[in-house]
Amino acid sequence: MVVCRSKVDDVSADDGAQYRAALGEWSQFNTKSAKMGALRSLTFTTIPKIVANPTLDRRTNMIARLEEQKLLLNDPNYIRTTRTWVKMNGKLTPIDRQHRVLPWWRVNPDGSYVFFVRLGSKPIEFEKGKNAIAVPSLDKIPLVIDILMTAVRNGELDDQLAQAKKPPTAARSTQAGG
Repeated sequence: MVVCRSKVDDVSADDGAQYRAALGEWSQFNTKSAKMGALRSLTFTTIPKIVANPTLDRRTNMIARLEEQKLLLNDPNYIRTTRTWVKMNGKLTPIDRQHRVLPWWRVNPDGSYVFFVRLGSKPIEFEKGKNAIAVPSLDKIPLVIDILMTAVRNGELDDQLAQAKKPPTAARSTQAGG
């Protein structure tokens, strides 16, 4: 152990005793038995693996998109801003990118509205052949969005969200080589 002291000649006997006492107090924390005594009160375990939960991820993403629709209702010029990292001149620098948010509603010829939920580029089906919700007026759309967000939180749309994510599978024919 190396200890650096300045002006060793100026240290009196009392200062040396205080120094040794302080060193003794410090050294008691440096011993293995003192470390183990403190660690004995702890319970050790392994770090749990982070498990992906795609259902929860789809719910969170859908709720965020529904919130964006509410923002778009309040401000027709709303633009989503995301931050990405781009390599410029050999360095990673953050850049804010703007994404256009498309409305998930349309006006019917009779003046009522139709609200639909997109997952990717396609609207999801709520029932067989029905992929939209009839809304009598524009001011009722926020209420419909709140109901949909509650349904997503409760897991009522998990099947529809999972179906929309699955790519179509092609039928394969198995031929026996002979």
